[in-house]
Amino acid sequence: MKRAGIVLVAWGAWLGMMTAVMVPFASIRGPFGLHAVEPIMLGGAAGACLLAGVVLWRLESRTAKGDERPRVIAEESLASGALVCGLCLILMGAGLTALGGGGLVREARARKREAEPR
Repeated sequence: MKRAGIVLVAWGAWLGMMTAVMVPFASIRGPFGLHAVEPIMLGGAAGACLLAGVVLWRLESRTAKGDERPRVIAEESLASGALVCGLCLILMGAGLTALGGGGLVREARARKREAEPR
């Protein structure tokens, strides 16, 4: 894998940007206010991702250019990514459908119990 370091660096940069957006709101208190630990933890995760990405990127650059094995094109195609996302959405939808069906059964049983004479 040649570009694993870039993914970690990009993710760390994204988390760092979210931390930078979160910090000005740290003084807001109330039910939806931030606690001090939240930007610290997010910033720490950003730093760890950036550090791991840079280390991995440096390790990848040390390897010889011709040592990489040929890869199947499907590993990086947009269609395979779309397929995986679609399958995830189908599974989430099936889970929500099961939860909704279970809730309807529970409500029907409760209605039936309530209607019975005591």
